[in-house]
Amino acid sequence: MALKGIDIFKLTPKKNCKECGSPTCMAFAMKVAQGSADISACPYMSDEAKAQLSEATAPPMKTIKVGAGECEHTLGGETVLYRHEATFVQRPLFGVCLCQDCVDEKLEKTLKVDYERIGEREYVEVFYLTYRGDKDAYVELVKKTQGKGRLLVLDCKDVDAAAAALEVCGAEKPILNGATPENYQAMCELATKCGVVLGAHI
Repeated sequence: MALKGIDIFKLTPKKNCKECGSPTCMAFAMKVAQGSADISACPYMSDEAKAQLSEATAPPMKTIKVGAGECEHTLGGETVLYRHEATFVQRPLFGVCLCQDCVDEKLEKTLKVDYERIGEREYVEVFYLTYRGDKDAYVELVKKTQGKGRLLVLDCKDVDAAAAALEVCGAEKPILNGATPENYQAMCELATKCGVVLGAHI
């Protein structure tokens, strides 16, 4: 059950030391309750209090890291499904779908969209790469989108094609979005072997 800020505040050391980045323990407790701060940010919180609060304040959606290097992003950790219910903890990513038939034209246009707005870089952060039945063409699609500073999502239900694509881009830690009721076991093994996050077609 979610705790209110006042319940969390009662367990804080009440030092108002600001070491957590908040001006007061009450402000910190409110941030923890909203999901925008982690309990571990308080250096003086007792182990008992941390243990008591960890489970109660854990978001229903786990936080995961995807991508590598400059393309690494944090996803999940949200307490709501829709942004109008409360502010998202993680900023949503922008993506564009690419396939072997349209990659050259779309890629050129997509890379031109890159500007700063209110102190934030606005650009397409994700390339969603759709498999169209030709393994070799899919590997070429992956090669064309590599090294562009974008997170890759491999939309591929064919285990062999996914394995060939991961041989090329596995170091970039893409998301493998291809598990189905028929192939999930093989896809799980492939994702585990390559150390990538697996998504499912439901």
